[in-house]
Amino acid sequence: MKKIYVRRQYSLIILSMVVIACYVAPSPIYRLSPLSDNTFWLFGQEYTRAANENMEIAIAFERMIDENIIFDVEISNISNQTILISPENFYYLPVDSIGTAGGHPKTKILAVDPEIKLQEIDLEISKKTAKYRSDTGTDAAISLLDLIADMSTMGKEKTREESEKENQEDMDREESKYIRDETYKSEIFNLNALRDEWELSTIRKTSLLPDTYMQGRLFFPYRTGIKYMKIYIPVNDDLLTFTFLVERQSL
Repeated sequence: MKKIYVRRQYSLIILSMVVIACYVAPSPIYRLSPLSDNTFWLFGQEYTRAANENMEIAIAFERMIDENIIFDVEISNISNQTILISPENFYYLPVDSIGTAGGHPKTKILAVDPEIKLQEIDLEISKKTAKYRSDTGTDAAISLLDLIADMSTMGKEKTREESEKENQEDMDREESKYIRDETYKSEIFNLNALRDEWELSTIRKTSLLPDTYMQGRLFFPYRTGIKYMKIYIPVNDDLLTFTFLVERQSL
């Protein structure tokens, strides 16, 4: 009985080690709050606002996903001239305390450029489509070779084992083709959905006419350990800044 008990004990230890090894801790949740007296709330998001003689900007933290911090931004052209909105030039500085940049004082983290992101998605779609067409072409060639082989053995009786083997190979080939087709459809669908999101919901490079505004999402890569984000939004010769407190939520 002692031997059985020891084996069970070892089994429990091994099982515990496997469970621990398989455990994945949940990702931390962050909330960013604007450090400003000029704020307002809309649909659960706290916006901060700044303006000069040419433009007015309202910005709010939306959420963090895939190591990107997402902000909802509205930019209004209140001047009598067209202004160029170039999100690829927007950036932030990690800040340890108010007024103090963290790390190298000239370090700045640029916003994700939607145009580059769209090019990356288009390239990924092109690669997957080319591979899929190549694979389907290979399948067609194999089917043709099988047909030629069947024609060359026409009239010859096959053993039961040979027939079963051919049937199994045909079934395996059809199953593999089905899985490949469905996987390709799913991947292309997801990539197109992602492309639509970047194309339609983000702040993109735009010549903004007088008395008009644009609204969309702004993506910034997240850097761990920052306490404050100071966001810089340059437009033409103007520059507006916003500071956010970065808080890690308890799990």
